[in-house]
Formats: sequence, C-alpha cells, structure tokens
Amino acid sequence: RLELHHSFRLRKDEAPMLWQLALNFLVLNVVAQTADVDQMTHVAQAFFDCCETGKGWKGCSQYVTNEDVPFAIEAVDALPGPPVTDSKSVKDYLDWMAGVVQEFGPAASYEVKAKAFDEKTHTALFYGVFMGYSDYVYSITVCPEEGKVSGMTKVWNDQYAFNNIPGSTRHLEASSRKLESASPGVTNLEQARQLSMEFFDCCESGRGWVGCSQLVAADAPFMIEAVDALPGPPVTDNRYVKDYLDWMAGVVQEFGAKASYKVKAHGFDKTTNTALVYAVFMGYSDYVYSIRLCAQEMKVCGLTKVWNDKYAFNNIPGESLLVAGTATLSLNASRHQMTPCIAALLIGLLAVSFAISRRQQGKVRTPESLLG
Repeated sequence: RLELHHSFRLRKDEAPMLWQLALNFLVLNVVAQTADVDQMTHVAQAFFDCCETGKGWKGCSQYVTNEDVPFAIEAVDALPGPPVTDSKSVKDYLDWMAGVVQEFGPAASYEVKAKAFDEKTHTALFYGVFMGYSDYVYSITVCPEEGKVSGMTKVWNDQYAFNNIPGSTRHLEASSRKLESASPGVTNLEQARQLSMEFFDCCESGRGWVGCSQLVAADAPFMIEAVDALPGPPVTDNRYVKDYLDWMAGVVQEFGAKASYKVKAHGFDKTTNTALVYAVFMGYSDYVYSIRLCAQEMKVCGLTKVWNDKYAFNNIPGESLLVAGTATLSLNASRHQMTPCIAALLIGLLAVSFAISRRQQGKVRTPESLLG
C-alpha cells in the first residue's frame, strides 16, 4: 500500500488513475485559458473593425465595458475639425472616428499591416494604414473578466497626416518607398519573439550598428512618417535600419541616463513575420516598432516606427525646448567644428522658431477642406 499524509490510503493500482485525473484537470485549465485568449482576441478584432468603419458608440458599445473607458492619444491637433485630443474616452473617440469616416466617405479605407496579442497585459496591437498613407497603431486592452474593451491608446503622427494628404506631391513621394512583401512564415515562434525583443533592446539602449548588426539582414529598410520636428539630424534621413540604429545611438548619447524606455505591450504576428512593440520613451513619448523578420536568415529584414515626433518636441519633459535644442546644437557644433558665431546664430533662430511655434499653437484653427 501507498500511504499519503498518514490518513489516506491508496492502492497501488489506483495511483495511475489519480495522476491521469490530475493531468486532465491541468489540460482543461490550459484549454480554458487558451479559449479566453481567443475570445479576447476576437473581441479586439471586432471592436477594431467596428471603430474603423465609423459605426460610432452606438454601433460599437457592445464591445466596451462602459462609456467611461479611457482613450489616450499623443497628438498636436494638426487636422481641421474637432480636435482628436478632446476625446478622453473610447466613446468619444468612436464618435470622432465616425465623423472622419462620414467626412471622407469611400476614401476612408484602412489596411491592417500586422496585429498581435500580448497575453500578459491582455492587450491587442493593430498596426494599420488609413487611406493608403497614414500609419497608426491601436493598443486595445481587453478585460479578461468581462471580455470587453477596457482601455485604448492610439499612436499616430497627425502632423504628418495633415502635411501629406493624399493627392499632394509630398504624399506621392512618401508613398514611393514600400517594404518588401513578407517572406515565408517562421517555424520557431519563440525564437522569433526572442530575436525581435533582443533587437529592440539593442536598438533602444543605443548600441548602434556596431552593437546590433549581427541581428539585422543586409540593407534592411527603415521607414517612418515624421516631420523632423526635433533638432539635430533628421530622422527621415534614415533609409536603412543601419542608419536608424546609429541615429538612435546618438539620441541615447545625447540624453544619457534620461533616455529610458518601457515596453507597454508586445506580440508577434506569425502571418506577416512581424513583431509589434509598443513602448514609451523617457516616460512621455509613445511609439511602436513594427519589426519584420526574415524566416530563412532569422534576422531583422525591415523596421517601421510609428511615432509623433511633433508631440515629442512640444512636450520634452523636465526642461524647456530651447534648452534641449541648444544642447543638441552645441553637440553638433563640436562634432562638425561649427564656429561659435554660427552656433549662436542657430540657437537664436531656434529661440525665434520656438516662440513662433508656441504662438501658432495658441491660435484658433479654422476648418479647411481636406479633399481636393
């Protein structure tokens, strides 16, 4: 006989049966958890489609826990019409988006480039393109108890969207560069996740091309929709991941210990070989990396950054924008042997530009037609 806890006696032939029952219990729990993830993913997808098709709060409220669920966005209200930053709840944003879809009609198209779900944070990430030119990412948190949306954040460069309205010359130039189509799917998802996060950490810690090149395929392209609002080397000059890694190394060197980053959610889309990483830089600036992997080489073969650089410039924390710009100009002056007179002149111009920018931000915007 097999004695357990001195009070329960079990025949030897009953032990395998007990272990099988315990195993079945564990399997059922795993299946139940998987079903919960599938359900949350389904709800997030249904909510996303409902939002983007402009059905508003009336048509999408069944996917949201309540009408006070928070909505967040870092934007500068560059577009005419109701300011998107006035949307403080998901209900507000759904109705704002309904207005956008109504305004643009059939032109208000959207295409999903990649999507993923973070099981730890119960967060769905959707990387899409609106009207064929404007990148954006939704971070949609789903409450596991209610199976409904409990929070939403949009990462989007509204200044770029305004500057590159479809039909303009700048939009046509920006649309000329496309990432190559996805390679065959990866077979080892865990390895793909680890590789994408290793690359992300390497990039954000400022190791540059020298420190991260082993993770990147040759001539891997880099793309970003930005307006080069920040002083220093323009981020849009970076055409390859190699260029961006060195640009990011310069940013980390410039800000030093302040150049912190925190990952809010991440996941991997096996259908597009794409990792999505939603993070916050220096505690205030949201951004998302879309990291595409090549299955054969098992390296990064493409990178897109979704980020509002205009918002980041307008809201540099802990110090005035003028001080931040002056520090960058001083660094560039030393690097390029800029004379003190030229550096002083550029700093003066930065001060004037800063004053004009603040003055323009205070002006009342008047609606303009977005369709030519």
